[in-house]
Amino acid sequence: ALNEVPGILTWLGSRLTLIRNSNRIGHIRNIIKAIKNYCDNPESLIVILDQDDAFISDEVVERLTDLTNKGHDLILAGPFRPDKPTKVYYPEFDEPKQKFGGDVWIHLRSFKKRLFDQVSEDFYKINDEWITICTDYATMIPMAEIAQNPIYIPEYWYWHEKSTIKDENYCQLR
Repeated sequence: ALNEVPGILTWLGSRLTLIRNSNRIGHIRNIIKAIKNYCDNPESLIVILDQDDAFISDEVVERLTDLTNKGHDLILAGPFRPDKPTKVYYPEFDEPKQKFGGDVWIHLRSFKKRLFDQVSEDFYKINDEWITICTDYATMIPMAEIAQNPIYIPEYWYWHEKSTIKDENYCQLR
């Protein structure tokens, strides 16, 4: 249950900040709030793990740290999807918006805070309404366009247990 989360995560100590809202504000606004209000260092690597997904091994954090230390500002790695076990992604960082996202939205999604800070919050709205679906597209595409040293690791680093219903009209790019 949700009330058990703080106890389960105590082993993380001061490395964990658990944020709880008294009212639902939506996924994209939660991402904005967490990154803008709780992360001060523009060089911090932000990794978004969805609630129903996980790192594939304990080594992922170490490998992300190594790539960050080598100057990569946006890091993607292959997701294993039980619903599509042979699916392979080929992210294209050059003009992803022109390539229906160029697979830069895939899980594992990680990026430097400074990239996120360069994207206007208005980008996450359509007709003054916060985007409620396809937030992975909305966040990753503009950051991939401005990243200076993005990298894709074609290894399974992420277990992606798809929990959304497939709808061809679900996501729309600006």
